[in-house]
Amino acid sequence: MLLYELVTNAVKYGSLSRDQGSLKVEIEGDEDAICLRWIETIADAKARDFAEVEDAEGVRSGFGSMLIQHCTSVLGAKIKREMLPEGLQMELRIPG
Repeated sequence: MLLYELVTNAVKYGSLSRDQGSLKVEIEGDEDAICLRWIETIADAKARDFAEVEDAEGVRSGFGSMLIQHCTSVLGAKIKREMLPEGLQMELRIPG
């Protein structure tokens, strides 16, 4: 569900909603944890583009954010999300 929500947001509001957008997902694992890095990039993005989406669509406190928070809690995962001018960057560490 977590990945489905992230992909849906990227298609609706993020990098995959623009012609110049891209999405890169990196997954690494060891004995202690699995680390997933989510990197959205939009070549012609401006920081205000994302601020408007967050405010207009309620991304910060909407259902999707609650779902992500719930999923990470159930998994015992730690999440770092950062909205940069070029797009969303997220790291999810799930203990092994």
